[in-house]
Amino acid sequence: MLTTYDYKQAIAKLDKEFGDSWKEWLPETLEAAIDSAWRGISPIHFDRLLAIRNLLKQKRALTNVDAFEATINAVNWNNVSHEARIAPSPGQIVFAMRIIRDLLPEDEIVFTSDVLKYMAEVFNSRGYSYVPEEFGIPQDVQGYIDMYDGSIEFREAVKTKWRAMMDGKWFDLEETPVDVQCARLLAIKKFCDFGGSGTPRDKENALTRLMLR
Repeated sequence: MLTTYDYKQAIAKLDKEFGDSWKEWLPETLEAAIDSAWRGISPIHFDRLLAIRNLLKQKRALTNVDAFEATINAVNWNNVSHEARIAPSPGQIVFAMRIIRDLLPEDEIVFTSDVLKYMAEVFNSRGYSYVPEEFGIPQDVQGYIDMYDGSIEFREAVKTKWRAMMDGKWFDLEETPVDVQCARLLAIKKFCDFGGSGTPRDKENALTRLMLR
């Protein structure tokens, strides 16, 4: 069966078998061709493949909130619902951004303000006040994220400590507001480094609790 664990390998296989034409086929035509060539593909991998194909072909996920949400869920192996909104977690957005930046040239990654605001809403809903640049989230998102208690000083404190952590300085994180923010950011980093997708979104919260022990 065809899988998308290594999505670049899956694209290469499809290109070798069908040329570029598969990127234009209707989903049912593509699925039938995959069935014939590789004895099928599971529904969750097929959704992921379609999301990746749409990124390469249309880039609609960069300009439409519904398409962005569906793409984030699909590349994270979440079920994609066409009837109900399923908000991804912050970690799943960061993981998906790695894939988007891996697939598309930097000058083609231009999000509309609606999509940027949607990303900010996801981080806001989880209480994040700072999103590091290395997470690959467009920095315009930061402008939409509510500051913790309206405090620029707090955001800068989180940023300073996070930078020190990434430079290799060791801290025993405690349950202070700044340390909790840093632990949650570290949880997202580890979530993505572990492969991000295929794990419950609650894993981010579990990792945060572990780091604060």
